[in-house]
Amino acid sequence: MRDPIMRGRSSRVVSMPAEPTDIFAIRELWTSAEAPHWRVRPGLDQPKITKTANVSELSIAMTGAVRPQAPDQYSRPGMFEISEAANWSDVSALMATYYDKASVLKPDSPLHAEVARIKDVSSDLRGQAAMAQSLVDDQVRYLFLGMNNGGQHGDRT
Repeated sequence: MRDPIMRGRSSRVVSMPAEPTDIFAIRELWTSAEAPHWRVRPGLDQPKITKTANVSELSIAMTGAVRPQAPDQYSRPGMFEISEAANWSDVSALMATYYDKASVLKPDSPLHAEVARIKDVSSDLRGQAAMAQSLVDDQVRYLFLGMNNGGQHGDRT
């Protein structure tokens, strides 16, 4: 799948099922023009890579697979990640333009009045930051619609 936000770059995360499964398999194919980066978390077998002149294949096939218990809330055992982005700096560079655009307020934005109110209440930058955070906490809501790229039709490859 190619996410439009990532400007045509693909990425995917696959987790082993929590319940035992007879066969768990991952297969990824890419052309010689592509250079994906992947990571295998503990609990998954290391992938087998085969190459031809035009196509590379990554495969993992496990029998009797069961996702290991996580030792802490931050570990993700039994997870496979693949992306055309080499690292978080690549992702950050792609996302920065969206933040730049969002940081410019329209002249009639009600946020101008909120900024003025915060400045009137306090000249202390820490106090202003705390009030701005409270404003966001109290008035901003976010709902992620994660079906089919947030309702957009993306390229599926």
